[in-house]
Amino acid sequence: MYILIVGCGSFGSEMADTLSQDGHDVVVIDRNEHSFRLLPAGFNGLTQRGNGIDEEMLREAGIERADALLALTSSDSVNLMAAQIAKSVFGVERVMARLYDHSRVELAQAKGIEPLCLTDIGVTQARHALRLGGVLRLLSLGAGEIELVSLNAPKSLSGRRIEELELKGKFRIAALLRQGRALLANASDEIREGDTLYCLVRVDLKDAIPEIFGITQEEL
Repeated sequence: MYILIVGCGSFGSEMADTLSQDGHDVVVIDRNEHSFRLLPAGFNGLTQRGNGIDEEMLREAGIERADALLALTSSDSVNLMAAQIAKSVFGVERVMARLYDHSRVELAQAKGIEPLCLTDIGVTQARHALRLGGVLRLLSLGAGEIELVSLNAPKSLSGRRIEELELKGKFRIAALLRQGRALLANASDEIREGDTLYCLVRVDLKDAIPEIFGITQEEL
């Protein structure tokens, strides 16, 4: 994938290097040229000095052919604005924004932005979310046999009942976030586009979640 990362702080620089090592083409954008010093010497992506909400600068960085944009600055407002521009102006398919204020999650989701809303989110979790269509690991239970993950429900799951998707003893939808309200999941509940699903999954199945949900490659 061709990925733009807005913000080259400690999190953004590590994310950029990790995705580059995964074989993606990465461009890192930051207003402060000195921030690029956080990138390791072996980083083989590109850097661009500029404002992540400047449309002309984004064009220079190649946003019109980007597969994804990750807004990872220390400002929720900047992250949301950069993500919204990428989504609404340039039609970037995958747009993610790091948010420190959980009250902005609903706003982000309403605009088609995938929120990375945990203040202690790690690079591995964010990379997993990008690779598996918004699946984000939140917590390991016991000795790691079970994981709690979240997933932003795509349009293809709208109208599906929870009981249709669960696998007894392997995978269970425990709760969902809908329009800012957390709800305990019932088997007969129908999923709506934009819901955030909180799922308990056996660790050996965690990478198969898109297949379990029947999410196509185009939706990832």
